[in-house]
Amino acid sequence: MAAIVWYLGKKHGWKTMYPDSLEEQALVHQFLHMHHTLVRLATYHLMAPHVVKPLNLPQTEPNPLSIFQTDNLASSFASDNPHETGNQTVTVIAEFLENHYFPGQSTFLCGGSDPTVADLTCYSELGQFHFANLFDFEPYPTLTRWLKAMRNVPHHDAVHAYNIDLGDILTQANTFERFIRASEMGMDALVETGLASY
Repeated sequence: MAAIVWYLGKKHGWKTMYPDSLEEQALVHQFLHMHHTLVRLATYHLMAPHVVKPLNLPQTEPNPLSIFQTDNLASSFASDNPHETGNQTVTVIAEFLENHYFPGQSTFLCGGSDPTVADLTCYSELGQFHFANLFDFEPYPTLTRWLKAMRNVPHHDAVHAYNIDLGDILTQANTFERFIRASEMGMDALVETGLASY
């Protein structure tokens, strides 16, 4: 993800989403390169057991991505209490972000007055827990403030229509039908905004 985000930022001249300043870019890159080894685990350890496991999907032929995903999902899927196991992972991530990002009490991860691609990337992992009712960020005031600010980013509801439609997956287990409906709702919302096409 870090490589494609860098490419898109350069290609399209995203001045606020991908700042010109080398110092600001360094903070964005630091987060993007750390994303896959830390923040992405929030999805693997907390969201996936509630979204993917109930679907009982067939195993695919091994490939580099499936091997990586299988390794990351194995501990969560094997847990007797995946919600508790996943919450432990997300707690570590939340504490790390709360204490090591948001310089100068900034609203956004890497500072500044506008979100960057680092914020969008991070929110894609952590924002889904609000809709899914899987994690309480209230003990983390900086993250709570950031999550609220990110809900005001243009096209938020369209981009997250899948999560909004899927809704609470803690008290209402996911089903294949529910997953398909939410996926269709998400794609339709993106098409409607012009952000995607069939």
